[in-house]
This record gives sequence, structure tokens and C-alpha cells, in this order.
Amino acid sequence: MRYWYVFIVVCVFFSAVLVWDGSFEKEEGVYFISVGQGDGAYLTYQGRRFLIDVGKDDHVFSYINEMIEGVRFIDGIFISHNQYDHMGGLTRIIRTFPIGFIAFSSPPLAEMKSLCRMHSIACVVLSQGDRIEGENMSIRVLWPPGEDVMRDLNEASLVLHVTLGNLRILFTGDITASVEEELVELYGERLFSHVLKIPHHGSAYSSSPLFLKAVSPQVSVVSVGENSYGHPAAYVEDIVGEIGSVLFRTDRDGTISVWWEGDELRVITER
Repeated sequence: MRYWYVFIVVCVFFSAVLVWDGSFEKEEGVYFISVGQGDGAYLTYQGRRFLIDVGKDDHVFSYINEMIEGVRFIDGIFISHNQYDHMGGLTRIIRTFPIGFIAFSSPPLAEMKSLCRMHSIACVVLSQGDRIEGENMSIRVLWPPGEDVMRDLNEASLVLHVTLGNLRILFTGDITASVEEELVELYGERLFSHVLKIPHHGSAYSSSPLFLKAVSPQVSVVSVGENSYGHPAAYVEDIVGEIGSVLFRTDRDGTISVWWEGDELRVITER
């Protein structure tokens, strides 16, 4: 087991210690699930459970099927955009778990609509300004705009700013640098997050210096697997290091869990 202690000053809230612990036991927090070349994350906080993307196969299902005990209800699932590597794992999850709602950035595919009707799941399309509020937590939709005129599915990805107690996480789907620029113009320093899900698996066409500096994450996570696209680009790994963020990769580190414990931001890797 390896322990890493990285001392970081948090410019917005308070000083903290980032602790990287090789064990993997924590229940409450955010889990970036190792799904291969795709995205899948599980949030659990004060009895609430959410998924943000579900990968392309049964990796997310297998993970949460083992994790969730007692009442096996999932409050909501957010699909950043209608591409297979983000939503391919939905079917088995829908058929197994009671789910409150499934949210999309654009109208869902006919098959998904049918499954939602069959299992009495609310199926909704979200856009900029929508939000979910709970005790000590919130999920705010920063993107896409309300009008359905996006140029492609990647640029229409849901961008979600999640607050779990003191922890802030920014989920970015597969947005490009042009969307990042618009987000910086719209929100500026309000993009600040302790944890950033690096856009588009570390593509060289995302993660602009302007955007990364606005977010100023202590921890950056690349959800990536074996691929022919060159993800993550060496440029992205370099710029993440230049802003003083600690980079984790699901292909190298396995599933990654992050949460606050006292005044420590704790990170646990599966391997």
C-alpha cells in the first residue's frame, strides 16, 4: 500500500492536504469508475445516489450492484450526451434498479424512451440553469444552452457543477475547447472545483489552459481506456501539471474515489 501526501493551498476556501491512499473502502463520495474508453461516475452522499454517465457496457452496473446495499434505489442518472461510450450501459441498470429519473442533454433515443416508460422512470432533457438541490448538496447544469442548435453531440454535453458538502466537482462530458471558452466567459471563477473530470478522455482538442486555470482543480481525473485516438494527449497531462493539479487516470489507477475528510481532500485509487 502506498501513501502520498501532497500539500496544496486552496485559494478560494481554505488550506488543505490532499491524501492519496492506496486502500479502497470509502462509501460516501464520488467514484470515477474504470470503464475502459468511456465515462462513468457514481455519487453517493447522505443517502442520495446518482450516476453521471454509465460507460459502454456492464462495468458501471457491476460496480454499483456490488456497492449498493439495503434500499437499492438510484435517485437519478445523468447522460452527458447520446454516445455509446457514455450511455451504452444503461439498459441493464434500468432493468435492475428502481430509478427516479434519467436526464439527457438532448432528446433520448427511442429505445431509451421506451425503456423509461416500461419501468416508470421520468425521462427529462436538461439545459443551462436547471438544478437539483438537496441538503448540503446541489447539481447545477452549466451547459448546454436551452436552444437545441448545438453543432454536434460532444459540444452539447451536459456540464454539471456538483457540490457534495464542501466538495466541488465539475463534470464535462466530451466538450471541446470552444465550449470551454464559452463557459469561462459565462462563469469565470465560479467554475472553481476541487475535482475536474477532464473533458473528452484527455483529447488534445479540449482542456485549454484558460479553462483549466478557471477551474483550478486540485485533482484532475481522465476517464480513459485502450484507444486509437491518442487519449490522453501528452499536452493535456503537461498543462494539468503546470497548473499544480494532481492527475489520475482510470486506465492506470483503476476506479478513483474522492471526498473530504475533515480538512483533508482524500483520494483513493483501486490500484
